[in-house]
Amino acid sequence: MTEGGDRLGRCYGVGVSQQTLELLADGVAWVHLGFVAFVVLGLVVVVIGAVLRWEWVRNGWFRVVHLAAIGFVAARCWVSFPCPLTVLEGWLRGSAAQGGGSAVHLAHVGVFRGAPAGPFAAGVTVFFAVTLIAFAVYGPRRGTPLGRDPEMRD
Repeated sequence: MTEGGDRLGRCYGVGVSQQTLELLADGVAWVHLGFVAFVVLGLVVVVIGAVLRWEWVRNGWFRVVHLAAIGFVAARCWVSFPCPLTVLEGWLRGSAAQGGGSAVHLAHVGVFRGAPAGPFAAGVTVFFAVTLIAFAVYGPRRGTPLGRDPEMRD
């Protein structure tokens, strides 16, 4: 059994090939990129939606989940807590700095992997502040919990 399979086997009592672990790590990299895309593009859509008066961008669930996502990233940076997705991917790869093919490398670029901690935390803090301002100025529909229409009855 490979070192990666041994590592997983010790935790879960199963034997897994290194190839399977690499595929799982690649999947984590793509989920990570999806998370970053949701955070970044979510704010872009909210700003465009505010200008164009798109009511759907005021959906409470969307806005609260979006704010919580960037809030988690900001808090994680402020306390120097490592990204759980980066840690999981590294563990699956056996702590290799990079892995996968060129598409996974592109995903790593998209999640700012390897960025210096200080400038990254500063950028995330500014992004979080802008997201908070957008939430306050063009937040979920007023008077409704998480965007529910007050006229609708359960």
